[in-house]
Formats: sequence, C-alpha cells, structure tokens
Amino acid sequence: MASLVGTQVWFPDQASVWAEGIVVDCDENEAVVRRASGKTFTVSVTQVLRQNSPESRRQPNLTSLQFLHEPAVMDVLQTRYRDGDIYTLCGRTLIAVNPYQDIAGLYDDKALQQFMVENAKVEPHVFGMASGAFRAITERRVSQSILISGESGAGKTETAKLVMRYFAMAGAGNETVTLVERRLLESNPLLEAFGNAPTLRNDNSSRFGKYTQIQFCPCSKRPGALRVHGARVQTYLLEKVRLTLARSHHHEGNFHIFHQSCAAYCRWQDHNLGTPLPKNLQGFGSSSEFALLGNVEISPAQVSQEAAQFDRTLQAMKAVGIDEAEIVTVFRVLAALLRLGNIVFVAPTTNSEGSEVCSDSMPDLLSACQLLGLKHERAEQSMCFRCMDVSGERGEDEKIRSPVSVETACSNRDALCRHLYGRTFGRIVQAVNCSLAFAEDKSSLFCGVLDIYGFERFKTNSFEQLRINF
Repeated sequence: MASLVGTQVWFPDQASVWAEGIVVDCDENEAVVRRASGKTFTVSVTQVLRQNSPESRRQPNLTSLQFLHEPAVMDVLQTRYRDGDIYTLCGRTLIAVNPYQDIAGLYDDKALQQFMVENAKVEPHVFGMASGAFRAITERRVSQSILISGESGAGKTETAKLVMRYFAMAGAGNETVTLVERRLLESNPLLEAFGNAPTLRNDNSSRFGKYTQIQFCPCSKRPGALRVHGARVQTYLLEKVRLTLARSHHHEGNFHIFHQSCAAYCRWQDHNLGTPLPKNLQGFGSSSEFALLGNVEISPAQVSQEAAQFDRTLQAMKAVGIDEAEIVTVFRVLAALLRLGNIVFVAPTTNSEGSEVCSDSMPDLLSACQLLGLKHERAEQSMCFRCMDVSGERGEDEKIRSPVSVETACSNRDALCRHLYGRTFGRIVQAVNCSLAFAEDKSSLFCGVLDIYGFERFKTNSFEQLRINF
C-alpha cells in the first residue's frame, strides 16, 4: 500500500460527503490523508478512492474517466454545472442537473437545429438524446424508448416536453407543423393543469406517471423521411389523495386547475363591469373560501399569473377537440368538488354515533348538488349512511341502511371527491388521445417516452408515495 503515498485521493467527510487530499502515510489498514488546509485525517484504506487528473474534470462523458466512482462522478457534475453545462453523458445515459433558472439559447430553435444536422459535434443535451432515438427509427427502422427518471423537482416534465418538441420539429423539417404535431405539443399544458401540483420542492410537480407513444410514418414529400403520424398517452398512479391533502397539510398545493379556476373567478370579479359570470366559472370563488385549497388567499400577482394559465388551459382543451358544452361540464364538476370539500359533519343530537351535514355547510352541499345535478338528500345519505344487502326470511334481498360516524362520513366525502376527480382526469386523457389519432398498427414505428413519477422520501410517507418510491 506504500504506492498510495503522494496520491491525490477522495475520502469520506461528514460535512461535504467527499473531501479531497493527498496520502502522506499508509499501511495495510489505514491511510493518513492531508487536506489543503494542512489538517490530517486517518481513514480506512478501503474508503480512499483515487482522483482523476485535473483535466478530466470537464469530461462530457463519464465513461472517459480513468477512475469511475461516486466522488469522481459528483466532481465532474459539479465542475460542469459551475461552468454552465447542466448535461453530462454516462454512456448512453444523459444526466441533467436542474439549474432552476433560464439559460439563454439552451433550448431555442437554433439549438434544436444543431441536433438535426447529421454527425454534428455538439455537447451533451436532451436534444441529442431525442436526435439519437429519431435517427435510430429513421435509419434502422427500429422503434425506440426514452426513460426519464429522477427525484421530484429534477426537471422531468420539462425534459419530456423538450423531447416531444424535438420529434415534432425534426419530423416536420422545413415543412409546416401538422395538426397532430401541434396537438401533441398542446396536450402538455392541459395534462399539467389537471395532473400537476405545487409541492414543497417543486412548483410544477407531476402527480401522475405518463407514458407517451409517439407514432411515425413515412413522409410523402421527403422519401426516406419520417414524421409524427399519431400519439397515445397512458397515465398511471394519479395521486388522487392530493385533492384532499391541503386540509391537513397547508404547505401542499392542490392540482393546478383548481388554483387557475379560482384565480379566473377573482379576475372576473375584479373586472366584470356588469357582465354575467361565464358558465365555466359557476360555483367557483376565491381560493380562501375552500378547504381543499387550504383556505389560503393569494396575492394579486398570483391571481394574474394563475388566470393567464387558466386561459391557456382553456385554449388547450379546445385544441384537443373538447367542445364548449363538455368544457362547462368539466368545470362544473371541479367547482362541485371544491364545494363538497367544504362540507363539515356533526353527530345528530339523537345519535352520537351517527352523522349529518352541519347546518353551516348546507349551502355548500346545495351548491355542489346543483352543479352535479343531484338531489341533496340523496347526496347526504350517501355520505352519512351505509347500505347493505341482506337476505330476508323468504330469500329475497333487502337493503338495510345504517348511520356511520362523523369520521367515516368525512372519509366518504373525501373518497367521493377523489373518485370524481379521477374520472374527470381520465376523461381529459381520453380527449387528448382522441385528438392524437393513434393508429392501432403493430408494424408502425414509434418512440415511447416514459416520464416516471418524481420520487420523494419523507419521515412519514403516504401509501401513494411508497408506491411511487418502490
């Protein structure tokens, strides 16, 4: 082990995880490492890892390193990140470090065009990964897949959008983008509005998994070229529990569409000038009115920003073919969910183990039922009573209705809200797929883009989070 003396190494450090230094003494079991400050540390030789040469710290591909281990990888990523290079390759895997800021020119049309040139020498980039998949489909006629993974806030949603943008633009070439290609790009803000939410770590966190299958067909005007012909979106693990999470976790936001709708209502209220309330805003109010939104008032600047997003969501809904009548229906359901979330239950004076809607909550129940086209008596019974089918003395089935506790009624209310929202989200996905004209042809070429749910680890993890993580 004497050969280690004088070697630049990495060794574990409690403060910085890995620290660098030079070995000044060593035996079979331990090494004495001196840092630049002059302070020495005695560590096990099994924990000492050799450093790469200084010129290797900016390698665009980690497989070029002589010593490939955790501190070497972290050192290269950190060095490149400090120099403004957020992408680094590791073989055919692209590692991205979220800069949490806009980088001028990184994703503009000029940057995209560079990756459409064959054999162009360019730095690692998400467009490079999309280009590699597109060329494999075009030249080898073999379908491809791109897997996008990472923790919450890493930038997976934006990365998936950039990949789909590349496919749409690369397939179009110098031609005009087709209706399907435009709808493919328009579907992203729509699915984000209904499936993403602000969290502690991320203002636009995907709360569902998404697999997009982008279908290609030969281009009639350019022999040998391919372009997007259709697409299909498959979703999974929608975090429906988030709908009722804000009631107990005020730091967690609800799905964007609720915040957008309430902001649009506030904008109308401030500038209505005697105009009637739009049909798609009936039943909404300020976010401070709703328990499902944490009863939190938002600033005028946030109202303006969320209302602008609401307009974009409406535009996206129309772009994928959802007609005006169905748009109104969707928003009536959303408003009803917010009203249902306000309902409070109390125990009747005649039955301490039963439940009923509190008199103060009756206006919200009536409003929700009006929006959903239900009788409020039936709605209250469905949450406050349990129905069971039993066999009578003559063998015929009988229904027995028994009251449930306040706690169970609250659970029934939340379950109803989550179910209705899950069905609404499913309808949005169905509308998107209808507009993307995917052809059921097993011989067709495609690229699958899998945007995996962002994993997070907390001291206390919900069942949904455990399903995502493991």
